[in-house]
Amino acid sequence: MNAAAMRMLYGRTDRELIGDIQDAAQRLSIATRSWSTIEPSRAAVDEIASTAHGLQRALAQLAATKQP
Repeated sequence: MNAAAMRMLYGRTDRELIGDIQDAAQRLSIATRSWSTIEPSRAAVDEIASTAHGLQRALAQLAATKQP
């Protein structure tokens, strides 16, 4: 699927996807920074899992816009 078709399907440009990817990666880094010294709560783990899932979807959408 080409980039124009992906934008029509998902409504986001590559630049927007890249911004989402960078934001999610930063949230993951910040949220997990203290995990080596402070055990995270279940809610914190669930939140990070959700963020990681969103990051995976955004990466897949971005990859789909690129030529093989």
